[in-house]
Amino acid sequence: MTYYAFYPGCLISARLPFLEKSSRLVLGELDVDLENLDSYSCCADPIILKPLSFDSWLAVAARNIAIAEDAEMDLLTLCNGCFCSLNEANHILKNDGKKKEDVNEVLKEVDMEFKGSIEVLHVVQLMQEMGQERILEKVEKRPNGLRVGAHHGCHLIRPRDVAQIDDKRRPTVLDELVSWVGAEPVSYAEDLLCCGGGLMGVDEKTGASMLSSILDKMRSAGATHIVTPCPYCFVQFDYRQEEDPFPVLYLMELYGLSMGFSPDEMGLKHHRTKTEDWGF
Repeated sequence: MTYYAFYPGCLISARLPFLEKSSRLVLGELDVDLENLDSYSCCADPIILKPLSFDSWLAVAARNIAIAEDAEMDLLTLCNGCFCSLNEANHILKNDGKKKEDVNEVLKEVDMEFKGSIEVLHVVQLMQEMGQERILEKVEKRPNGLRVGAHHGCHLIRPRDVAQIDDKRRPTVLDELVSWVGAEPVSYAEDLLCCGGGLMGVDEKTGASMLSSILDKMRSAGATHIVTPCPYCFVQFDYRQEEDPFPVLYLMELYGLSMGFSPDEMGLKHHRTKTEDWGF
């Protein structure tokens, strides 16, 4: 059994607990245990707090990382935004002694210290590292004609000099992970376009337009389903499609279905885009 400090993030905990359920089921099959640790806060979202107060963003992220350091476990998250924020902060503090010193002065107030002793991983990286052969040992079902519009999201592969998951201009990791279990990824224009989720609270019209553009391109390419590893993209796709919606799957839900877990076991009934056809 391999152990990771589990960082759930705010969105999954508050609105999408079924994504955690599917992830725990899949990772349990692969002998990975997600350890719950106390006292995490929000990751200090890379869109909102970071531009307003970089030093506050860095200190908040460092505190979260320090919790996992104290447990002597690498930190694993299911969320692109959390990964982007925590991974970038980890990178900065490991490579900038002055920033590390300044942050630790702040953390002294809560009797904590950033040491730089662990790594921050997204579940996509973990699946990459496990490899297709190990995953296929657990696959019980193959999808039937499932053609996937795979959407990486903005924060999985950025910032370019920090996130070392894939090529930043032509990412293929999600297509590869989808194809490992027998689904067919489709190539569609604007696959790197933001889903618009980050704009919905300030400019709903523009956010909806960005979503519509992606959906149109997926439809033209012949996609039958959407798969994403990002809970924010999941919300945008699952909540805000209007006409003829695509069924939407978080990456670990796709893997869960392939491993024989039922839609009920994983809580797929809680999706807003209702369907009886999950492709299996």
